[in-house]
Amino acid sequence: MTKMLRMSEEDYAKRQKVTVRPITVADFQQMVGITPAPKRKKYLNQPQYFDRVNFASKAELARYKDLRFLQDAGTIRDLVVHPIFPLRSDGGDVIGRYAADFRYIALQPLPNAGDEVIEDVKSPRTAKTAAFRRTLKHIKAQYGIDVQIVM
Repeated sequence: MTKMLRMSEEDYAKRQKVTVRPITVADFQQMVGITPAPKRKKYLNQPQYFDRVNFASKAELARYKDLRFLQDAGTIRDLVVHPIFPLRSDGGDVIGRYAADFRYIALQPLPNAGDEVIEDVKSPRTAKTAAFRRTLKHIKAQYGIDVQIVM
């Protein structure tokens, strides 16, 4: 003789319920095979690739081409793309890093010949952000460098 288990009607109703998770747009797109449109850039920049280097914008690439021309002409030397500057706290701990766009040695004009120049290509909107201004102040305090902003 087999024993039968009894459950209340309420327990039986709970077991019969099927929980269906609502489908999201992303789930539907994945099931159908549709790829979502790429996310729009915050500052509308269009990344570029040239000379085996990634540039954040068309303006940065244009400035690179100008600087390469100046280097070939002998006006500047030692052009470095995306130099890294570690940002340190008062205790000496590294708390971040700043990647400028360009670093080079200016050979002309004569009063500034031999000076190291650090440049960052920014749009007017980006150059006004509080985070960027704070980083420039940190670089000035730590390295004594005035970063030139090219717009």
